[in-house]
Amino acid sequence: HCFKYCNDAKPKPLDAAAFKSSKQQITEDINLDYSTLGGELQYKYITPRIIFEEDIISGGKTDTDVTFWWLTDGQPVFISHQCGKKRKNQQGFQMNRVFVSTDFHRLPIVFNRDTCPESDMPAKPKSWYTQVKVMAELGKQLFPGEVVRIDVYGGGDQVWFSEFTFSTAGCWRTFKPRVADGLLYAIAHGKVSPKTATAEYVERLMSDVSWALVSFDEKQVKLSEFTGAYPSPVDMCATLEDFSNDNAQRSEILETCLGEAKKIKDFPLRCIITEGNGTDFSSFGVMNNDPLLSPSAVCEAKFVKLQSKQKMKIVSRQ
Repeated sequence: HCFKYCNDAKPKPLDAAAFKSSKQQITEDINLDYSTLGGELQYKYITPRIIFEEDIISGGKTDTDVTFWWLTDGQPVFISHQCGKKRKNQQGFQMNRVFVSTDFHRLPIVFNRDTCPESDMPAKPKSWYTQVKVMAELGKQLFPGEVVRIDVYGGGDQVWFSEFTFSTAGCWRTFKPRVADGLLYAIAHGKVSPKTATAEYVERLMSDVSWALVSFDEKQVKLSEFTGAYPSPVDMCATLEDFSNDNAQRSEILETCLGEAKKIKDFPLRCIITEGNGTDFSSFGVMNNDPLLSPSAVCEAKFVKLQSKQKMKIVSRQ
């Protein structure tokens, strides 16, 4: 016997001492109000139950812990899978995780666990396409219009259902990049069609670097920590909030940056330039990107040219 996770390869015999400790733990669990733990208020309205089930990990029917599938409006969008080498007595939920598309291609998403290097990228499970089929059917039949995470054990030949939740991590964590949250929201609220969210579309969206930021301080020294390329304007502009500790100023910086981003949304490469530690903004689009340069380097080069032209105009007027 064991509770939720077993450290040993073999289950413990259910002797008198084990029965006594089990009864004590079960009594504590069934009297605990889980709605007070993580802000997941739905548990307040669910009658507590104790579930006895086979430990399929110790039983050798799966060699990984649960795989987390995020669905929105019935559409499987991306998945979190266990990765890395397991240490002694380490449970799967304690290990690092890697996000993948429904085609099992790696995605640059991080949630509440560290990710793994390419050398530790897991192989595609034998049951992968069965999982894809099961998720598509469950999503279509049970969760239209909802954002839900469905967990399954699929590290063997079969797929075993674990649970589903509408409030991952109590809803107090966000994805990095934030566009992952945005995609779930957009599909659930009819702003993006579920049919659009193919594996290829999700891979391209999460890996996009068409929003470029270049920041300078008051002396026109480039600030590397506020310079880079991002998959969405929200990811880009949220970086600038760290210019201030004041909430009102942080909100102002974010809104100003997003306002500039809207002006250039139709360009292939969108450039935002900040000067004076986030006090002055300018924006412009670039039609032809230099493949030999990073997006931020392209934006910086064009900004320097625009500055030079502006100075020449001023000189000519004088």
